[in-house]
Amino acid sequence: MVDVTPNTFDAAVDVEVTGDVEVTGAVEATSAAPDPASLGASPSNANLVGLGVDIIEIERMQKAIQRVPTLCERLFTAEEIAYAKSKARPTVHYALFFAAKEAVLKALGTGFMKIGWTDVEVRHTENGRPYPHLTGAAKQVADQQGIIAIELSLSYTHQVGVASAVAIREQDQPQRE
Repeated sequence: MVDVTPNTFDAAVDVEVTGDVEVTGAVEATSAAPDPASLGASPSNANLVGLGVDIIEIERMQKAIQRVPTLCERLFTAEEIAYAKSKARPTVHYALFFAAKEAVLKALGTGFMKIGWTDVEVRHTENGRPYPHLTGAAKQVADQQGIIAIELSLSYTHQVGVASAVAIREQDQPQRE
């Protein structure tokens, strides 16, 4: 059961629900979008290049890998494959990498039309934080848009993986005083 209590919000929500869900309460939209300056953004950095989010069913990735034995080599770099294989549940990481690639390209605003799957690679810092490494056409698109960084967040449950990416330009970076 999901309990939705009365709330004030200013964002649109697009949700796909599968299974049984009972919703109680009400949601009330009563405010306009806040002025970016009131949130600490200056007029010069109020617009981000893009935000991308993707969700994937882990079982669906497992079935695809079983159905097409060469799928991993087509979608992932050798480093991504080695990383996934080093984990107890490799399919979880393949699913996360796939979702990350989709989220990054959504943040770039391109999709995979002219960008190869391996042009976006998920790497990890020494502390395990994921980040995208762009090459080829993905790097060209990012450079053309003045993107200097893409922040990436990955998470999963037993059933699904989710990735979110935010593309940042120089003027979008928070200024430290």
